[in-house]
Amino acid sequence: MTDYDKEKLLDFLAKGKLMTEEKDNPIEGKNYRLLENVLAHAVQQASSGKGKERHADNNNYEDQIICVVGRLLRGHPYGSHAYQVIKKTIEAGRLYYIHGPDVAYQEVLGAINYAAAMNILIKEDIKTDPNFEEN
Repeated sequence: MTDYDKEKLLDFLAKGKLMTEEKDNPIEGKNYRLLENVLAHAVQQASSGKGKERHADNNNYEDQIICVVGRLLRGHPYGSHAYQVIKKTIEAGRLYYIHGPDVAYQEVLGAINYAAAMNILIKEDIKTDPNFEEN
């Protein structure tokens, strides 16, 4: 499948096979059927499941947090942790209105844990930096 086709994907999810043409011809190559299944479920989650609830905000996938924040953090030395802190705080705001303050609170705890892990990594780097002098 070279182009995303929502109807073909939905048909795949419903019938367990992906159509490559208008006819009932499943994609050849049984070695890739499990991969097709995983990719189809990933698109389903992003477009209608947890991903839509937490991240979509009615934006195209490339304009959602997963891509926008990722672009902002290119080259950041602790980008994976920074990304999670940002994402989880944004999610907390959305989840507050969807599921209430208790769920939002839990999401913020996750952000704090990522920030703490980032701090630990920074301290480890300081200790191994030959130019660092302790006061």
